[in-house]
Amino acid sequence: MAFHCFRLSTTCQPRSSTLAFNLSAELTYTNVLNCIDLAGLAVRSADRQTNDPFVLAGGHCTYNPEPIADFVDAVVLGDGEEVVTEITDALAGWKSHPDRNRGELHRRLAGIDGVYVPCLYEPVYDGPRLVATRPIDDTIPEVVENGQLPTWATGRTRKSSSSRSPKWCTTGSMSRCFGLHPGCRFCQAGMITRPVRERLAEQVRAMVRNGSSERATTRSRSPHFRRPTSATSRAWSTASSTTPSSTIEAPVSVALPSLRVDAFGVGIAAQLQRARRTGLTFAPEAGTWRMRQIINKLIREEDLYEAVDAAYSQGWQRVKLYFLTGLPSETDDDTLGIAELASNCVEIGKKYNKRASATASIGGFVPKPFTPFQWFGQTPRSNSNARSTSFAKSRGRPRESSSSGTTLGHLVEAHHEPR
Repeated sequence: MAFHCFRLSTTCQPRSSTLAFNLSAELTYTNVLNCIDLAGLAVRSADRQTNDPFVLAGGHCTYNPEPIADFVDAVVLGDGEEVVTEITDALAGWKSHPDRNRGELHRRLAGIDGVYVPCLYEPVYDGPRLVATRPIDDTIPEVVENGQLPTWATGRTRKSSSSRSPKWCTTGSMSRCFGLHPGCRFCQAGMITRPVRERLAEQVRAMVRNGSSERATTRSRSPHFRRPTSATSRAWSTASSTTPSSTIEAPVSVALPSLRVDAFGVGIAAQLQRARRTGLTFAPEAGTWRMRQIINKLIREEDLYEAVDAAYSQGWQRVKLYFLTGLPSETDDDTLGIAELASNCVEIGKKYNKRASATASIGGFVPKPFTPFQWFGQTPRSNSNARSTSFAKSRGRPRESSSSGTTLGHLVEAHHEPR
């Protein structure tokens, strides 16, 4: 649905050179079209004029760019930290020419590693099925390589300025590593960001120091680590053992939104205690060992229980557990195993705090391109609903009071009937 009452007026709003999107989920595709329309631009790239902003897209979803090929001018495949500078230079050079046209910039962008320009490629079909794309002439690269950074040797800190909200625009964020270690068979991020690249511990400390030194002049809230698998990186313990208190005067927030169960112990929990405490999230992904072997998430129940024991013993009152349902070969017993794991975690927590709780968030499996599970369909809606009902009955109620200790939420990323 397009809310045309919020459409930008092209007569009173200055136009920028680009309109860029970071796409992490397929459900954002329609939002992109809506945003382009609300910006007063032609939705299809072929219909835009010379001085219209260029529409760019990046993020994990753009590794399969064809669904949005007719609507964007260029797509970044891979890491954007460095290529954004090359795109900016190409755009500045193009704008300096008085007789410029959009086609000239399209070709400039196509010459940048990791940038795919859809209008310079022709789709090849086998009946209704898209089987390939080919360049329109010999000057266009036949294959667009992944523009992945070979290493994260530089220590750059980016300060968000996209929002005027004090909560967000004054936080400096640092990524400790890029890529995921486990190689789960459903996980697109783990497949397309290989190999795993990590910053050295000293680089992390320097980035935090530099970020906190700006606090006096920018009133930033705090340096903020963000990387789902920071606890698995080789230098994490070294960096975290000194960064939070001994080298930084400003408050430090260490947010680890999804932790490797088999890499979290009392030592890391104690180190996190020294920084501003945030939530802890573990991702077993499946309710039984059988299912976790299938998806290559090789975490045993004992690993999970040891991790949550370490968290509760260091003062945490609640943990969050991520699971998927609808995975290939999943049975009802696998789904019910989720409730059992969550309940057992609560019992462990009650040894340290009677208010201990655990939240189990359950998402629906969505096949992703470039993963071993990409050709598996989604579970039919009827099966998914039946398992949800069975799961709720196993807990007595879908959401219990805080005194019982367990909160079970059901979050579905996307669900469509298979064709």
